[in-house]
Amino acid sequence: MRYSKDIGAISMQEHEIIRNKKILVAGCGSVGGFVIEGFARLGVGRMMAVDNEAFVMSNLNRQPFSTEKNIGKEKVYVARERVKEINSDVLFSGINDDIRSVKIEGVDLIFDCSSNMDTKLFLRELSKETRTPLVSASIGGWKGVVCICSPECDVFEREYSAYAKELLEKGSMTYFTASHAASIMIARALQMMLGRVERIEGEVIKFDMENFKL
Repeated sequence: MRYSKDIGAISMQEHEIIRNKKILVAGCGSVGGFVIEGFARLGVGRMMAVDNEAFVMSNLNRQPFSTEKNIGKEKVYVARERVKEINSDVLFSGINDDIRSVKIEGVDLIFDCSSNMDTKLFLRELSKETRTPLVSASIGGWKGVVCICSPECDVFEREYSAYAKELLEKGSMTYFTASHAASIMIARALQMMLGRVERIEGEVIKFDMENFKL
């Protein structure tokens, strides 16, 4: 019954494929919170989330796990409890540390949901070192961008990183841009997991929620 409303869009056979995947989510805040919740509801088998921050008041405008009672609590531990409430079958590992200090291996996809350019560049290098596809997003104001990049492709360096930096420098982040970016990340990653599309070497998806354009 859990996945009955997915049928027609995602088959039970495809749910079994999802159940056998392991993902890394770097950042449990705005975009990362939505990615974590989305894959918990999809029933991904294993999820590793890394974040070394606690919730603060300014997170309340957009971060799905941020509530008034969670102010001051570490994000990864709140995320762990939320995943457990949604889907206890998901093996969730929450690490309260800097991503640079964590050993990463055996994941099928890396989701970069950080809001720091140095972290994004580190995750890009990690993607290349571990031969793992990277799905990265950045938001700023009403706009956002998602990049899907294979280890071999140069679209991250060639097209994505400069625009990502420009968006992050805006300093403003909203609920609707974060949730939209996460939805694009989940949908494209799911298509790759299920073989709905051929292997994506490189793709950059820009969107503007103010003018409703991709």
